[in-house]
Amino acid sequence: MNVNEIIDFYHEFQIQYLNARKIELDEAKSKLFSELKEVVAKSKDRTQNQAAFYNQLIQSQTRNKDRNTDVGSISIRQFPTDGLQNSGAAVTTSAYPNLQVNRILQ
Repeated sequence: MNVNEIIDFYHEFQIQYLNARKIELDEAKSKLFSELKEVVAKSKDRTQNQAAFYNQLIQSQTRNKDRNTDVGSISIRQFPTDGLQNSGAAVTTSAYPNLQVNRILQ
């Protein structure tokens, strides 16, 4: 083999290697794009489901808020267990924002 034949053989080898590598990369790219399409489709489904969930949650909270506006003050009297005559309280929860908490000292 002369020098030109060796150079031609080397170039042919490089071309074959690069073509094989290009095929591998094209297959990997195709696989990644199909996986990306699946992820995007799942994300769209999840987003639509989240929108429906939050819409139902907001409607439920609105209904509860409307129901709670009619509630007046509620007091639960606590009597002392230690024999002291200074404990009494009005008890409420944060679920009823219109209710007032009062501490009664006797």
